[in-house]
Amino acid sequence: SRRYMASRFSEVVLQPSFLQLSLSQLQLFLDRDDLITHSEDDVVHAALRWVKFNREKRIQHLPALCRSLRHSFITSKTCKELESKCPSRKRKLVYSNSKTQRQGQMRREALIFFKDIFKYSAGQDRCAPCFDPAADTVYGMKLPPNLHGFSVTVTPQDDLYMAGGVNEPYWVDEFNGDKPKIGPQKAFFKYNHLLNTWEPRCEMATPRVS
Repeated sequence: SRRYMASRFSEVVLQPSFLQLSLSQLQLFLDRDDLITHSEDDVVHAALRWVKFNREKRIQHLPALCRSLRHSFITSKTCKELESKCPSRKRKLVYSNSKTQRQGQMRREALIFFKDIFKYSAGQDRCAPCFDPAADTVYGMKLPPNLHGFSVTVTPQDDLYMAGGVNEPYWVDEFNGDKPKIGPQKAFFKYNHLLNTWEPRCEMATPRVS
């Protein structure tokens, strides 16, 4: 979906299919408020990458693309780079008049308490409480189902990963009675904070938790 593409902006712009977008498709994509990107410079560089793929035919569309770029949030260095590529020195580039930051640029720090897992409302979803100091609010981060044990890490790009111990129970006959046991898996997840979901990635070679 378009919302999913927006939440994966940094990955989508590196795909060959991104370079095959039409001008109108690209403009619709770059106009979105919910792009998850660290800065408006990233949006500029994505547009320039699209132009560079077929510069001879696409450089004429650079002024049109600038109308999707939010000048207020572009650094002076990137702005100079962009304007140096303008096909006509006599033509002034016109940018979007939007003063709204993209969703990915409005990040807040939060404290996540993975050891204090609780049930979400009356359902079976399990959540870790998150505290937002700026808003003085606590909300729940949904966790993968059948959680047993896990390890969590965060990258310098603020991507959150969960590894190992996300296991599905299997049943065994113990003294003529079925009892659930937890089987180790090699699960690996990445957190999508836009959708508040953990998205599965390729399994690990060996489980981290047994």
